[in-house]
Amino acid sequence: MATERYSHDDLPRPNLEELDAIQRQQDADIDFSDAPKLTASQLASLRPAHFLNRELYKPIKKDVHIKLDADMLEWIKSAGEKGYQTRLNAVLRWAFEKGCPINRL
Repeated sequence: MATERYSHDDLPRPNLEELDAIQRQQDADIDFSDAPKLTASQLASLRPAHFLNRELYKPIKKDVHIKLDADMLEWIKSAGEKGYQTRLNAVLRWAFEKGCPINRL
């Protein structure tokens, strides 16, 4: 069976009544009969959907002021002055995804 793919613009837009009905629905009322239960190891191997499809994930940005070591700032900017904050974010996200033990730093 082939997987059908849709672009975001092709998806039907739910109306407000449908959204309200979904919001009011209780977990016990959801039919999961067509979804097999996952084992603990399967659940542990899952990654959040936004990591699987970065095109759909738009994280909320917050302004912060930090002081970086000069050599680290020079290193992150070495790939270009423009976009260094995006690269710094990517480095932090990589460490997060790899399970960097931040409490041991």
